[in-house]
Amino acid sequence: MDEPLSNLDAKLRVSMRAEIAKIHRRIGATTIYVTHDQTEAMTLADRIVIMSATKNPAGTGTIGRVEQIGTPQEVYKNPVNKFVAGFIGSPAMNFINVKLIGDHIVGDAFNLKVPEGALKVLRDKGYEGKELIFGIRPEDVNAEAAFLETFPESVVKATISVSELLGSESHLYCKLVKMNLLLKLMLVTTCKQVQQLNLDLT
Repeated sequence: MDEPLSNLDAKLRVSMRAEIAKIHRRIGATTIYVTHDQTEAMTLADRIVIMSATKNPAGTGTIGRVEQIGTPQEVYKNPVNKFVAGFIGSPAMNFINVKLIGDHIVGDAFNLKVPEGALKVLRDKGYEGKELIFGIRPEDVNAEAAFLETFPESVVKATISVSELLGSESHLYCKLVKMNLLLKLMLVTTCKQVQQLNLDLT
């Protein structure tokens, strides 16, 4: 199937997605489903093939390159590169340029201690003193007071630029010195612009 739901409105797309899933379970046939919609891929697939467009070595046009193959949980939890990490997940993952110095990652706005397990992996791969890209999903940023008190060394301060209340959750667009950071928090009240938040990024 080649993007069968692309021309439907949002409400109908959700119900049709459920119908396709029911039919697939009932029939049990292997189906190739092509989509640019990651929600469709994550909810319908047993295995996902994530592809990107890259220049054709022959010099004409572009070709598709397979970036990762795995279950929805695998590509979400363990993306193999920045492309996959930024493509899977909604809202998209935040990326911050940092450097590994000692047992900390240091950026323009923060200095965070790296957990021992992750630190060993980074050192074993020779990343000490090198520039890295730190990725964190909006839903993994923690703003709960009890958590912040437990891990004070991981706290950074951010300023809210825009707050979007979406019923059971809120999307907060924040400024972390020169960087933009998007948060997905279980808040049911609208936050004020320029309000400061203490956040944990580990």
